[in-house]
Amino acid sequence: MGKLNKRSVLWIAIILLGTVAWLDFLFHKGKDLQNTDEFVKELKSRNYILESIEDVPKDKVSWFSGNQKMIKSSNMELSVFEFSSEEEAINEANRVSKDGFKINASSNVERNTKNGEAVYLVTYLSWGDNPHFYRSGKLIVLYCGTSLKLQYDLNKILGKQFAGFKWYVPGRKH
Repeated sequence: MGKLNKRSVLWIAIILLGTVAWLDFLFHKGKDLQNTDEFVKELKSRNYILESIEDVPKDKVSWFSGNQKMIKSSNMELSVFEFSSEEEAINEANRVSKDGFKINASSNVERNTKNGEAVYLVTYLSWGDNPHFYRSGKLIVLYCGTSLKLQYDLNKILGKQFAGFKWYVPGRKH
């Protein structure tokens, strides 16, 4: 084979590998995580140094019915909601608007008006940064931020985000 043919084969191989990697990234389902400990183990396997993992008391305001933990390090803060079943996690995830700025009240929370109609509550949220919601197994994870590396890793661990701000790319209009 001549030089031209070897280069062509090399470029085709590089393009094919890149395409496979990109498709894996786009359609990756993530792991089927059943508890926060499994999630923490995955973060640590990707060299994240976690400074604290704190239980959030039930009397604090929470958007979901599951048990909440805050995972913190110097450059990130994650809210992890753990539910008793995957079905419950799916139902709770369905309450979040596509953009992540509105969470409908659960179906068992309603208020009656004077004329007896049921009115369901909606919470509009103003996050400090771009919200990204992920769900895997019995977990919902919320990350508010713009770290592309963390978003990539959460995508690999938990699967594609189900709600929230699309990937933030600095310098690009959104």
